Amino acid sequence: MPETPRTPKSFALLLADTIASDRARTHAWRRIGSSLRRAGNFRAARSVLRQALANPPPYEEFERVEWLTEMAEEFVSAGGCRQARKILEEAHLTASTLNVYQKETGLALVAIAFARAGDPWRAATIAKQFPDGEYEIWIQKACIQAFAKVGELIQALSLGAKFNDSVKSWAWVQVAFWTAKAGDGLLAGEFLRQALIYADQIQDPSGRCSAKLNVARALADGWDIQKARSLAEEALIVADQAEDYRSRGNCYFSIAEVLKKIGDKSKQRTILRRAIDHARQIEAENDRRESLTEIAVALSQAGEPDELRTLMDMELTLVREDQDVPSVVGKLDQIASTFLKGGDLERALTVLWRARMVALKARDMHLMARVAPRLAVAGQALEAANLARNCKTLETSVLENVGFAIAMPYTEYDKPIMKETLSPIERKVATAILSIVITGF
Repeated sequence: MPETPRTPKSFALLLADTIASDRARTHAWRRIGSSLRRAGNFRAARSVLRQALANPPPYEEFERVEWLTEMAEEFVSAGGCRQARKILEEAHLTASTLNVYQKETGLALVAIAFARAGDPWRAATIAKQFPDGEYEIWIQKACIQAFAKVGELIQALSLGAKFNDSVKSWAWVQVAFWTAKAGDGLLAGEFLRQALIYADQIQDPSGRCSAKLNVARALADGWDIQKARSLAEEALIVADQAEDYRSRGNCYFSIAEVLKKIGDKSKQRTILRRAIDHARQIEAENDRRESLTEIAVALSQAGEPDELRTLMDMELTLVREDQDVPSVVGKLDQIASTFLKGGDLERALTVLWRARMVALKARDMHLMARVAPRLAVAGQALEAANLARNCKTLETSVLENVGFAIAMPYTEYDKPIMKETLSPIERKVATAILSIVITGF
């Protein structure tokens, strides 16, 4: 029997160290580092990320560029910009050796990562290798943001001036945001007024609405809540002019997000209901279902779960017609995931118990391994561990998903937060899972 882990971090690291596959083990270390970083424990995060970096997976060249740039982004988010730039030097060398079909994409990834790591000059130099390329706008927007962040306002605005009114407006918002961060709120306000001038010149209603909302979001960060609310109202008038149901629905959804940011939940729910009405009119079935689900999740988060429950009940009706067991478990797992995103734990658990029953009846370890992590995320750690016991002959990389779901619980569905300590029941479950992983029984 392994020693009982005292903290989620020690539990997760013990699990990671037992993984036989080099690639899966490195991936596990990165997950732990990312979770620590999201919890604000930057020093511990950088320590674990360095462990992952020292044991790189055996990737091909392009995959290696992707992995290195992703690791660099992790270090930037954990306050390790210097380390990130060192990683990107290697990524740049690797990307330069790629074949003609992959080189532009690889160099674009590196350029964007350099900008986010605080070196927009290097990013701009790399971008010159493929002017007017497919990724130019994304690289230049990353550079604009980075120049604004380091106080090079003229550089940021000069880059933005090369593009259309939408990008120009966005550039002025970035300059305003970082100027305010530096303590000059008065000058930031002037910059936002310039952003609005460009926003009003955009011909496409959807683009004009989006640009106005960019300014509203910046104002909502603390400068002027009342002005942010006023801009959201202006954006609503513009949204009504959008050319089709999908565009109008997307605009309404974005407006609702801004209203949520400024704390106007009543108006947010009203606008979301309007977005639902427009989403129902979208002709393409997959697009309609996707839009309806996204809006219904937001409504559920805002305290109105009925729309999401109705949509998911329709999905459950379709599941009953499915005779393929793996497909049934997969669909139930996805429905439970959607309920969790909407904050409807009661309905999520109802669906998960059904998925668990189907998996157990089929005696399929892979299906049990799929349901177990979701149960752990939903707070059913002991039941997740019991399912994991049924999966003990599977690869450790499958079992560690259950362990991580317990070690890194979710305060919000999409934001894993590493806690300081495990509760007694969590320690018991952690030990049980470690027993399965390490001893095999």
